[in-house]
Amino acid sequence: MTRKIYLDNAATSWPKPAVVIEAMSHFLKEEGCNPGRGGYECSLEAGREILKTRETVAGFFGCYSPENVVFSQNVTQSLNFAFYGLLRKGDHVITSDLEHNAVWRPLKTMEKKGLISLSVYPFSRQDFAEDDFISLLTPQTRVVVLNHASNITGKIIPVPRVGAVLKERNPFFVVDTAQTAGSIPVDAQEAGIDITAFTGHKGLFGPPGTGGMLLSEKAARAINPIIQGGTGSISDSEFQPDFLPDKMESGTPNTPGIIGLRKGIEYILEKGLDRVGAKKKTLAGKLIKGFGQIPGVKVIGVSGEENVLTVSITVEGQDTGILAYQLGEEGILVRSGLHCCSAGHRALQTFPGGTLRFSPGFFNTEEEIRTAIATLERLVLENN
Repeated sequence: MTRKIYLDNAATSWPKPAVVIEAMSHFLKEEGCNPGRGGYECSLEAGREILKTRETVAGFFGCYSPENVVFSQNVTQSLNFAFYGLLRKGDHVITSDLEHNAVWRPLKTMEKKGLISLSVYPFSRQDFAEDDFISLLTPQTRVVVLNHASNITGKIIPVPRVGAVLKERNPFFVVDTAQTAGSIPVDAQEAGIDITAFTGHKGLFGPPGTGGMLLSEKAARAINPIIQGGTGSISDSEFQPDFLPDKMESGTPNTPGIIGLRKGIEYILEKGLDRVGAKKKTLAGKLIKGFGQIPGVKVIGVSGEENVLTVSITVEGQDTGILAYQLGEEGILVRSGLHCCSAGHRALQTFPGGTLRFSPGFFNTEEEIRTAIATLERLVLENN
């Protein structure tokens, strides 16, 4: 049987730590109750488990208080909550040209409907330049939204520097941490972030279908819920609660997933966030160096030894989709195509073919990286 070398951690992390699986299984077998919907012990215990996770997430991201942690299915849902909950007709939004469709599609839809205007900072072509960024701000700018790192190139955006620029200004600062949570420290208060959107299934080692957002007090007051329904609180009222987290959380929560998310974060804290992130960057750096020795291979969007978490390449004269399939036949699992980020590929001039993306994780080894490089080199030569 071909050995599996999994290098698609930018899509979802694998394998999951055993403690994640064990905790979720234990809850489903031994508890399994709905939190906040009963006075019996297993319902109360489910509520306590969710509160523990709020506290863990708040501490991990530097949130204002555990009540300001709102759970969702994923970062996409959180970003939609943010946009549709904060933006009003006539507002202006600033984003970048490297954003995932989770940012790009809702904003472009709102722009097409004439609800907002949109400005785009070209992070694909330049680093953060304070004066250039400030020039995009207008009196109508209500939201600035950026990903913390590109899911194509792995380039890390200096979020604290952007937050410092916005600190004395009016916009809400929204940050998509899908590619960095669990790899790079994010202190929401210190960086001046109003909404920190995160997903559980990538670097946090949680299960699919988990995520959320952390809100500043300013954002908590301003945001409107876009989903309303049962919260298990003030059920005598015909209207949605006006306090967090109930304001933004309706319906039965994914309690086993939320518990698994906490266990994933606890695993990272036990191993050391700096250690986890450093290993991923080291492995990505080895990929960049190795690919640089293969004729016809071009690393996209990275110069020199810039810190990245994932690596995208093109190969002259070859289809990245075919290469991804061939690598998969050899047991090396990577992703090809546009990675749900067509705007970024247009900016990077890799549209419509996209790239071949390698995203190492904490459980990968240097030997696996060497095998991936050598296998790609052999396939490239064989295909010529």
